[in-house]
Amino acid sequence: MGACGSKKATTKAVLQQKTPDPDDDKSDDGMMDGLANSFHDPSRSSREKMVWHREGIHLEELYETVKLIGQGSMGEVLSVRKKNKNLPNAATAGMRSERLYAAKTINTTRFKKSEIKEFINEIDILRDLDHPNIIHLFEICSTKRKIWIITELCTGGDLGERARSTPTGMTEYEVADVMEQILRALAYLHSRGVCHRDLKFENIMYVDGSCGSALKLIDFGLSNKFKRGEKMEEVCGTLYTLAPEMLSTEGYTEQADLWSVGCLAFILQSNQYPFLQEAHELEDKKKRAALENAQYEFGLGWRQKNISEMGKNFVRNCLKKDPNERCTAVKALEYVQREWLPYLDQMEEQLESIASNGNNGRNKELRTQVSARSKQRMESKMLEGMHKYAVSGEFKKRVLVTMAYTMDKTSVRELREIFLSLDTNNSGTITLGELKEALTQMNSDKHMDDATIEKLFKGIDIDKSGNIHYAEFIAAVIESQGLITMERLADTFDRLDSEGKGYISKDNLRQLLGKDYNAELVDQMIEEADFKKNGQVDYEEFLRLMFGHDPAAGFQNIGSSMNLNIDQGMVEQLAAVGVQKEFAEQLFAAARASESALSSLPEVKESTGDKNEHSQIASNPLTNAKAEDTHKDTRTESSMAESHVDSSPFIM
Repeated sequence: MGACGSKKATTKAVLQQKTPDPDDDKSDDGMMDGLANSFHDPSRSSREKMVWHREGIHLEELYETVKLIGQGSMGEVLSVRKKNKNLPNAATAGMRSERLYAAKTINTTRFKKSEIKEFINEIDILRDLDHPNIIHLFEICSTKRKIWIITELCTGGDLGERARSTPTGMTEYEVADVMEQILRALAYLHSRGVCHRDLKFENIMYVDGSCGSALKLIDFGLSNKFKRGEKMEEVCGTLYTLAPEMLSTEGYTEQADLWSVGCLAFILQSNQYPFLQEAHELEDKKKRAALENAQYEFGLGWRQKNISEMGKNFVRNCLKKDPNERCTAVKALEYVQREWLPYLDQMEEQLESIASNGNNGRNKELRTQVSARSKQRMESKMLEGMHKYAVSGEFKKRVLVTMAYTMDKTSVRELREIFLSLDTNNSGTITLGELKEALTQMNSDKHMDDATIEKLFKGIDIDKSGNIHYAEFIAAVIESQGLITMERLADTFDRLDSEGKGYISKDNLRQLLGKDYNAELVDQMIEEADFKKNGQVDYEEFLRLMFGHDPAAGFQNIGSSMNLNIDQGMVEQLAAVGVQKEFAEQLFAAARASESALSSLPEVKESTGDKNEHSQIASNPLTNAKAEDTHKDTRTESSMAESHVDSSPFIM
């Protein structure tokens, strides 16, 4: 397999042959106003409000560039690190974070109206998504002529790069694992009324370079919100995964995404394309007819790789001409989980005997990881933490949800797998029924009746959606798993103190709650942490809420103090930003006492994900020490697309 550059073709020029709109060449300041209004919209949910829009703030005021990752005519993609000492919040003064983010820069003066609309659409959709296999949006910075989209940084390359990394491509087992992760994300999207519309190799990224790395769907610029029973009409996507109904005038549904999945599975399993590769092939009547009529063959590539009937059936179920006859994302996912992967597990010895060029070793390693993932279960300590969280005050819950949302989740791989294992109906969330089933399977000696479980569920479902979302689940266990660090506390306070005043106000909470706002609720939240009785919560009060007035007892409640790294220098830093020195000294003494006690215990190795440059580093958050820049050149969550319909970059 090899890669080659391919000519890109726009939707209008290639498929619709329409005359371009002359007004589209003009940028529109009104669109920027629309972006701002969207963030100020009080009808938005608290989950959508978690994404921070910093108006009038240039990226360089908040972040330093680590390296340029990609560049196009419209902007660039950067790997960046927070300039914490310059954040508009005294609580983070002097901090030095080693965590990296991806920053996509959009120069609106070079964009057409339709292109700016695309990016705003991407922001609008991503704000409402919360899933382990979907790229995570943190914040937006904007000036009059530029927008910066800050997301998590994926360092493992895209799906196409991974497939091209070996001479024979992916094994069937690897393809099945890829399909499971893609379909998890797709089932979640479709359940929330979102059609991706541009599934391709470049829009599926690996979090890191490990064999069992998680995948993330990225680039939601062409995505669209839909209603059941209504068809979409705008033609968009990428040629080699384009559904045949896109070529008609009758419209299409979210099932177009399943066609794209089928095309990806076909290419990965056979190293061949089922239909089109290049834009000019649309003019080839025979090839176009084959696409329109869903006519393809399992040719030489399939025979050479000895792909099973299970693998072929997956493709058959996706590449049906009639969208209504295609399997849904949920049904396709169930097929992978209940039939395809179990079959491949049973054929382990045969797969190893036919694999070559090291693929047998890759299969074995991946099977081990998939098996370990499927066995992840909740433990009693985690359940105790969930109970404690469920009865916590509303302010503390919002603090922990904010921390869960803003933290680097590469350090919580086991929690991610537990969340996915609880989601047995593949909706991307945890329902009350799923929680009941999980607690039943724990075989705990502490029986929980339905009323108790329902109370627990409601205590975790903080946005009252009737489902527990990923961030809500992480928030409920973050203390019991010892995941609180001083850096995460400072990041969380900084997010809540959105205006950088040095305290959290009622107005901050009103903006954060969105449509969940209630004046009485906000008063209660402030009262919960307003120990100084002045109607606001400063950083000292924030820390007292989290640690308690007795830090020694507080450390036991939030797990190992090893993660806190409180030293005498930090005591001075905390005092400098308004924390009573006596309380800071208590934190220091309690941390030392807890550290001494822990050092006498047997070493326990905790899973913190892959130890690469993207992993969360629990370092002293109030030091200015420089870290070595060992970060590899990576791709991020977006290619700087210049068109709606791309040709294939993946030539075998």
